[in-house]
Amino acid sequence: MGRFFIDRAPYLLPTHSLCYWWLANRSKTLDAELQRAIRQHEFVPYAQPIVHAETKEITGIEILMRWQHPIQGLVRPDLFIPQAEESGLIIPMTQLLFKETARQLREYRDVLPNEFHVGINISPQHYKNDDLFTECQAFYNLVDCDKTILLLELTEREVLEFSDATDVLFRNIKQLGCKIAIDDFGAGHSSLINLQKIDLDYLKIDQIFIKNIGADPVAEHLVESTIELAKRLSLNLIAEGVECEEQVEYLRHHDVNYLQGFLFAKPVPLSEFLQQLQRSSTESLGSK
Repeated sequence: MGRFFIDRAPYLLPTHSLCYWWLANRSKTLDAELQRAIRQHEFVPYAQPIVHAETKEITGIEILMRWQHPIQGLVRPDLFIPQAEESGLIIPMTQLLFKETARQLREYRDVLPNEFHVGINISPQHYKNDDLFTECQAFYNLVDCDKTILLLELTEREVLEFSDATDVLFRNIKQLGCKIAIDDFGAGHSSLINLQKIDLDYLKIDQIFIKNIGADPVAEHLVESTIELAKRLSLNLIAEGVECEEQVEYLRHHDVNYLQGFLFAKPVPLSEFLQQLQRSSTESLGSK
């Protein structure tokens, strides 16, 4: 294994300080460590459920990449994703995430709900890479379950960078059965013109606005404006960062379709989520 640490001094720091030290001073070492982690399959899928606003039933999950480092343990994505995007390593990392997610879903496909959406974040590096269509196709082939719908999550910034070739790519991807969402909507710089660049299915309202519901009238106005925009564009809405019942009632009252946040569940390893889903399915059958 490459020299992840230059000397023993960093071991004396708290974990979060160590990670910031490593990012600030050792980008080349981090690249080498990311390459090693790819070879060792250390990037693992975590899942956070998305629930229906009315029934609270699970309708899908967002897959979140986590790094299970042999020394540092679980490393937060904000401490390695920016470097991975800059170096281009985000592509093989996400390819592994696609494959591992599909493999685990296949194992539990019998307990998945109908139209079970699986959201995966896509970097701009991906849609500049012709392999994205092939990866989506391989995902469906491996899962081999017509109940599963792949939801590709993009940021507003990424939509701004769309070209004619990108538009063709995503049109082809949608023909596979994939859906498209803009993640963290409201935190970027989209306009109506930019939203029309792609055939969208979902807007995910950024949690910065959701957390201020009931406390900040401006935030509520922005949420309501987003809801009205989604209605006009015939888009489904997912509210991110839901943490209390007051937010749930507000969002239900304003016809938000789906909710995601710590109120329902924190991200857990995908394998753990699927095991819980299987237990719930078994208990439900046993009670009938």
